[in-house]
Amino acid sequence: MRAASVGTMVSIFGVRGWQNYVLPIKRLDMATRVVTLDGATWDALGEGSRYALLNVPTERPGEWFLDAANGTLHLRPDRPAWQPSTSVIATLPCLIAVEHGSNIVLSGLQLQGSTAEGAGVCISQSDTVTLQALRITDTGDGVRLDHATHVRVLHSEIARTGGYGIVLRNRSDATLVTDNWIHDVGSLHQDASGIWFDASSGNVFSHNRIEDAAKFGIGGGSLTSGGAYDNVIEYNEIARTNQRTSDGGGIMVIGWAQDATRDVIRYNFVTATSAFGNIGWDGKPHTTFQDPLTRLVSEAIYLDDWASGVDVHHNLLCGNIGGMELHSGWDNSVHDNILIGNSGIAFAIGAENWLGPGAHPHPMVNNTIERNTVILDRPSTGQSGVTAVRGGDDTAHFDHNLYAGPGLNAYSFHHEPDHIWSSYSFGIDAWRGRGQDTGSVVGATAAQVVLRDGAVRVIGAADPPAPLSLGEIGRAEDRAGLAERVRESCGLR
Repeated sequence: MRAASVGTMVSIFGVRGWQNYVLPIKRLDMATRVVTLDGATWDALGEGSRYALLNVPTERPGEWFLDAANGTLHLRPDRPAWQPSTSVIATLPCLIAVEHGSNIVLSGLQLQGSTAEGAGVCISQSDTVTLQALRITDTGDGVRLDHATHVRVLHSEIARTGGYGIVLRNRSDATLVTDNWIHDVGSLHQDASGIWFDASSGNVFSHNRIEDAAKFGIGGGSLTSGGAYDNVIEYNEIARTNQRTSDGGGIMVIGWAQDATRDVIRYNFVTATSAFGNIGWDGKPHTTFQDPLTRLVSEAIYLDDWASGVDVHHNLLCGNIGGMELHSGWDNSVHDNILIGNSGIAFAIGAENWLGPGAHPHPMVNNTIERNTVILDRPSTGQSGVTAVRGGDDTAHFDHNLYAGPGLNAYSFHHEPDHIWSSYSFGIDAWRGRGQDTGSVVGATAAQVVLRDGAVRVIGAADPPAPLSLGEIGRAEDRAGLAERVRESCGLR
């Protein structure tokens, strides 16, 4: 038995594939092939936990090894023109730290390089701080708030982070995050999101462009730290998220407090969500990476773990895997959304929770799915279609929706109490026989969706929904190209 090299670490996922952990290696036993880690994990480690060793001798371009015993850094450059004189090694955990401050403005700064567990800007126990026109790159987190209120993050770029783009920790309330470009986040902590809020309330996340995130574009809510209420997620453009985990998506709110959050999710454009992992939604590990459509979980909008009292409306969801999922919550209203060309289930409803009934049991009831437009462009199967309901008939009520497209068939509607990806599939007549969608319009050619005059419009229907304007979505400086991105992602003419 021998000790691991000083500084050798492992990045390893838990058995569910939801989150990775970066931990030091304490000991290696080469005879028994046992690795002892120095630290704990929230999720168990076991069969199927994928991992990668960090800080080991390497021949791969772009990687490095710190030989602490001899005080030598070995670097394999990934650019032929690289010169040692141009290297900068980060040593600060926070490039700028604000503690117990108020009425502070930071503007026009370029911040590059923090320690892996650090951040570009750290604000704690402070009030009324404005960050504007910043460029933060190659940091742990981009901006980190902890018990900080009335913070504004405006017109900034945050990129190439090891962790979150912007993270709000416990009781960071009344934050405004608007008109930012957040991209390429979560290279080290692969459960990180573009924006994450924990036990924080009254925040507004608006007009941001968020791309290429390891887990969610925007996510958060109440976990173990306390409740989160009255958060608004609006007018964001979100693309290519959930690139590193088996369960994630574009926008997510979670509700472990098991009460009404009164959150609002509206006027967002979400496209090209993905999923990545070797552990399926059923918890079974595999030696190969699984098909995101049939084996993993990825939703454009995700109301997870008892998220309740959420209003989700006027969102445009195109080219994702799943459209929306509601998991164990109640009194949610999903209305006036447009879903086009998503490859999985448009509306997945799951009453049963992996945590059991929770501390404050409440039935999953009174969820309404109304006045939405769904265009299916591929034939429905057991893993794709309009609905997949796991729960009783009172779990969710569907009505006054518009379902169209060549993918509609006898397998488009799923309702089976025991399993969300159901083999119990049927067409619209049987679905209506359960009291669902009795006032909805259904037909392959019932309507079309087009892009005209700066708005997404439904045409051909007798009573079409109001046009969804693109005029306010995303960052102001990106809107010139937004229509073309929507046209391409949604397959519109």
